[in-house]
Amino acid sequence: MSLRGSTRDFSLPDIFQLLGFQEKSGILELEHEHHGKMKILFSMGAIVGIEYNEAKLEDYVKNYLVNSGKLTDDKNKKLNELITRSIQNFSNIIIELDIVDIEGLKQISRRELTNMILSVFKWSELEFRFIAMESVAYDQLLLYPIKSEEILLTTAEQMDEWPEIEKKLPPLNSILKKAVPGVVQKKTEDPILSLNEPESIIFKLIDDKKTIKKLEEIVPFNQFIIYKSICNLIDKGVCESIDISFSRINVKKRSSFKIKSVTVKIIPYILILILITCFWYSIRMYGGDIAQLTDKQKIRLNSLRRIFCIMKLDQVRKAVEAYNLLNNNYPENLQKVVDQNYIDKDDIIDPWDQKIVFYNTQKGVVIKSCGEDMKIDSDDDIVVGPPDYK
Repeated sequence: MSLRGSTRDFSLPDIFQLLGFQEKSGILELEHEHHGKMKILFSMGAIVGIEYNEAKLEDYVKNYLVNSGKLTDDKNKKLNELITRSIQNFSNIIIELDIVDIEGLKQISRRELTNMILSVFKWSELEFRFIAMESVAYDQLLLYPIKSEEILLTTAEQMDEWPEIEKKLPPLNSILKKAVPGVVQKKTEDPILSLNEPESIIFKLIDDKKTIKKLEEIVPFNQFIIYKSICNLIDKGVCESIDISFSRINVKKRSSFKIKSVTVKIIPYILILILITCFWYSIRMYGGDIAQLTDKQKIRLNSLRRIFCIMKLDQVRKAVEAYNLLNNNYPENLQKVVDQNYIDKDDIIDPWDQKIVFYNTQKGVVIKSCGEDMKIDSDDDIVVGPPDYK
């Protein structure tokens, strides 16, 4: 069974959420016109491996070990010899050569994998294909599985804070220089004492020689944490940047996100919770008797219901599309979608306690509620679907 399509129709966060929720195992292939191809391995809904333009996770880990000085020339030569002879896998050789311990290796692998996946969230208009498998073999010494929802939350955090970091971050070829001790001590509280772990590690590596780009290569955190920490160090006055070029690197071109924000995708669900709270509060104020509401209050309550209904219909539409992607056909009815746990049984009931209606037309999927008059195919119907679908 395979899932294929374009992010124009089904966004990348939705795909990750779907694979995680369904606990799927297999390979997600992503292709972009300019960036190339990426393969992401899933095992029971968690991410366990990655490959970008034929470069595997091991290659990125090795590159980090070389840049950070952990992998010396002699050990690198020995590592290549053992890999070529295929005596052991990559992680076993790394541990045997005492380059890093198991936990250190997994931390580095997690950093590289996270960076690569977060970079793909910056791509726009991807073609994707998911090849489902019963199980996926992966190097368990190299990486702890990363849950899909964890990646989505990390991306949401980035989308919230990245614009501000983008403004503050100096050019990548800037050298960081520690502030003069006397200047720092003039403040009421020494800011160095308030540094968190990433900030402390980066601060210790500042030697008036390393550029931001070099620090990014050797610090064991993902790109976002590194950039954020550097901005915080500058804000706290413990270091300053020296631009060694005459022209500023366009940070915006390097890192701007062109996909829909995961945060924006979360907002509708927050609104749903608010609307539900308002809805039930309005009812309970009158002991559950809607008849006691004034005409104006009934209109407001009905408006809340309609807004809530539109969001609910869109949720059902996404569940139907997900069903089609994984089963290669649309369901006969919404109960089929419920039976396969794409949505709950309460999700196919509208705010007026009527069943939501589903049509599969030549122009696309149509999800419909009868509305306040509780009569289907009337002017009061609420519809999510293509225009002129009849």
